[in-house]
Amino acid sequence: ASRSQTLSLRYLAREGGQTGAGAGLDIPFVSRHLLQLGAQWAPGGRWLLGTSAVWRSARFKDAANLEPLAAGWSL
Repeated sequence: ASRSQTLSLRYLAREGGQTGAGAGLDIPFVSRHLLQLGAQWAPGGRWLLGTSAVWRSARFKDAANLEPLAAGWSL
């Protein structure tokens, strides 16, 4: 954005899944879609300030896909 400020955007779409006994199930804690927005600012004096916001689609806590984690943002 400028000499002292950067902006970033990252998107991941994942198609992976478990194999073997859990074939066809989602991998625990890995969301299908991830969007990350970030910004960094260098105010001077060797300082660097940054922030990031991440959105993940729904995922699961366990290998059996019985304990869902809701989609949402984290900052």
